[in-house]
Amino acid sequence: MLLITEVWLDPRLADDTLAAESSFSGTPQHTGFTVAPPDWPRGNMQRRIRTIILLLAVTLTCFSTGGGAQVGDNKPFVLVVYADWCPYCQNLKPVLALMNERYRGRIRYVVFDVTSEASTAKSREQARSLGLEKFFDQNYVTTSLVVIRSSSGREVFRTVHDYDFHHYENALEQQLAVKRSQ
Repeated sequence: MLLITEVWLDPRLADDTLAAESSFSGTPQHTGFTVAPPDWPRGNMQRRIRTIILLLAVTLTCFSTGGGAQVGDNKPFVLVVYADWCPYCQNLKPVLALMNERYRGRIRYVVFDVTSEASTAKSREQARSLGLEKFFDQNYVTTSLVVIRSSSGREVFRTVHDYDFHHYENALEQQLAVKRSQ
């Protein structure tokens, strides 16, 4: 886990450069974000390191405070198998964006990206960390698959190539109503 102890504006660096003082405990989780583009100009190594530390701190903080699913938080899972090269997945994007926006904070939204071998390996690791390895192994070849699971882990909705938001809305509202009645 990356612990941020201080973030400040360093006057010795460029005017808009933030620096961070941080410490590591354990192994940081990979978030899938590129930290330093390969075309960074050569220059102050200390500035680069501080910028990278800040970017890592921000992305890891975002990931740990809402970017990832929290096991045991009593929310329904929305599991999506997605690939950039899949035209059905491209058609599904607006529905997924609306679902994520409308139910943010009330569902555990997990996208398994199977675009490439590297992203598939990362998704497999993500599934393993969430206890969804069996689900991933059985479904990673079915792009544009959306599965909704109850907070207890029972599958309550499954569809492929479905672009009607109301289908997802009905299933999620039922799950959230069950949660409210408990």
